[in-house]
Amino acid sequence: MANAHTFAGAIRTGGQPRTDTPVTAPVPVTEAAPQALAAAAPVEPLNGHQKALIAFSDYLEREIKEPGGKPARTAAMMAGPLAKVETAKKRVELFLAEQKRKAGGT
Repeated sequence: MANAHTFAGAIRTGGQPRTDTPVTAPVPVTEAAPQALAAAAPVEPLNGHQKALIAFSDYLEREIKEPGGKPARTAAMMAGPLAKVETAKKRVELFLAEQKRKAGGT
């Protein structure tokens, strides 16, 4: 480990803290919701149509330009059927909102 490279020299340890950075990084409630839903009571298995819609939401996820929530949505897809459904809905909403912005809508 004595020969390991380090980035310690890039870390500023003196002077005042930076003022051009956010104090916190808020996490929207909607991102945490699928995890809470995973603990809910068991639901019926998804049918073929529902599975296809969820698979389509995987495609929409690749098209969504907003990178911040992608890891949380990807993790939520592994949390159970109810979380998959809610995450797929969120993906559709995000995709449509982006398309609306591109078209000049509000």
